Amino acid sequence: MHRTLPATATDRSVPGDGVTLHARDWGDGSAARPVVLLHGLSSNARTWDGVAPRLAAEGLRPVAIDQRGHGESEQPSSGYDFAAEVGGRG
Repeated sequence: MHRTLPATATDRSVPGDGVTLHARDWGDGSAARPVVLLHGLSSNARTWDGVAPRLAAEGLRPVAIDQRGHGESEQPSSGYDFAAEVGGRG
């Protein structure tokens, strides 16, 4: 059974570990099974705008998250340099 495609996602702010993350949620309030969508290295949650409505139409609840420092999510003030990201955190 196909549902009507949602026209737009609901944008949400999600408290994280020292930063606030941005999420786009295509849920309709039902108990649909959530699916987390993560973007690639230099992208953001909007990359899923074409796919997520189709997943929602199939009965899933797609939620796309802007990773730290991407899109509308905050970037931490420290621990976000290249050395820390590749394992140099100690």
